[in-house]
Amino acid sequence: MSNKTEWKANAYELFLSGVTKAAIARTFDVSPRTVGRWITEMSNVVEALAVDAIDNVEQSQPVEEAVVETQDEEFEFYVLATRKSISLSKIDLSTGQMVDSVVVDKSAANFDEIFSLIANSKFEQSALKDAYILCNPKLMVEEITNGQLKVDLNSSTITYSPEDGSTPYAVSDKLSSRVINAIKESGEEGASSILNFLNKLMLNPSYRAVNELYGFLQHNDIKLAENGNFYAWKVVRSDYMDKYSNTMLNAVGMRVEVPRNQVDEDSEKTCSFGLHVCAKHYISSYSNCDDRVVMVEVNPADVCAIPKDYNDSKMRCAGYDVVKDVTELFFS
Repeated sequence: MSNKTEWKANAYELFLSGVTKAAIARTFDVSPRTVGRWITEMSNVVEALAVDAIDNVEQSQPVEEAVVETQDEEFEFYVLATRKSISLSKIDLSTGQMVDSVVVDKSAANFDEIFSLIANSKFEQSALKDAYILCNPKLMVEEITNGQLKVDLNSSTITYSPEDGSTPYAVSDKLSSRVINAIKESGEEGASSILNFLNKLMLNPSYRAVNELYGFLQHNDIKLAENGNFYAWKVVRSDYMDKYSNTMLNAVGMRVEVPRNQVDEDSEKTCSFGLHVCAKHYISSYSNCDDRVVMVEVNPADVCAIPKDYNDSKMRCAGYDVVKDVTELFFS
């Protein structure tokens, strides 16, 4: 490698590490404009390496690391990508300093999504910015929710600001991981579901029910609908009448409800007045081969109590909609 080529490579590495062009120019006794030209030349070289590396992503041999520069009005983003890890750096154009960097490795659930985004974009700035956000859970949550959810990394908490402008409140620790995972897995759709859920939850008049609901939602078989409601399960008789009183029909498509003031909100009482739904794993302890199992959709505002004796797997509510018969999932 010639001295001049080595200078260019060293200058490029210094710039990636956050050293300003002016400082690099002083180191090599050249003008900042010359340094800028070196950086551009080296950027073109490594961009070619990056394109070649990603075009051959399915091959078994190691991929050369590549660094790519892309600019926007305030920042420039650099990506260092291999099949095992992706590193993105954000440089402040006004100072030439690196303001942040994020790294995601192959073990991350959204690694392939980020890698494909970079590869398919030909390293356009907007795509690198999106990839940078996806690599950073805090930025991802705040960006996709337009700031309605704020993440405090120091306290590991998420704060929710209701759409009606009312006082923000901290999301329960039990729900925080669910919020981040939903947004990681489904992006804007997941964020929409979470925000709709939280907006409806704020309409629930019971402080106790609101906080107990978080535990129930930790179960993996409790899914959120796009409208913010959640899906749960219910065991009924073979004719779709409720098992306890045999007075309420739970046929598919029906709305089942009772006055809220008739539902017992005391979670210390395991069996009491109200409509009961459950998590999937609870069904085996409350059914026989003649029963039917239905999926129901519950509005968070209608939740009344989560009895403690059932490990957060059963709840009482004031209403639900019967979505479909899912008996075959449990009894084949």
